[in-house]
Formats: sequence, structure tokens, C-alpha cells
Amino acid sequence: NVEFEDRAIEDLVSLRDESMKLKAEASIKKLCDEAENVEVRRKVGGLPSHLTIFELGFGGKGRIYYTRGQSTRFRILVVGAKNSQKTDLEYLSRIPKT
Repeated sequence: NVEFEDRAIEDLVSLRDESMKLKAEASIKKLCDEAENVEVRRKVGGLPSHLTIFELGFGGKGRIYYTRGQSTRFRILVVGAKNSQKTDLEYLSRIPKT
């Protein structure tokens, strides 16, 4: 049900706090298994009109940015935190139209 951008995998591996990694993994698993019960923090605004990206929170400051998948239900684009939000949003805004 879930596919990952390479960037999202790198982001997940680079989370320094092991408990944050576990919380991110739990949120992704819930998105995969129980999408109807996941509280989406918000649809991300300020991005080009061809992008529909959602933000899922985890562990207080963590953020998972995802969209609809091409061959699966969801595609995880970026895993970040409050301190990487600006960089993450800049990255997301450069995703080409498919």
C-alpha cells in the first residue's frame, strides 16, 4: 500500500532519535494498514498547483509528507521535523509534474 521516494528512506534512516524512528515507522504502518483512521495534520499549501501533498505528524515535531502513489495507495516523499520544514517544503515544491 505504500511506496517510498529514495529521499524519504534516507530521511528515515538519518533520524537521530531511535524513538522518533519508531514513531515514524508506526505512523507509516498506520497509513498503510488503517488509512481511514489516520489523522492528517493538513494538506500542504504554498506548493505548485500540480502537487497534492499531505502532512502526517508523528512524535510531536515529526512530519511525513506523502501523496497518492502511482502503483500503490500512498507514496512517502519526505520524512522530516520542525527544524527541516523549510528545506523539506523547498524540495517538495521542485517535484515535477508527472
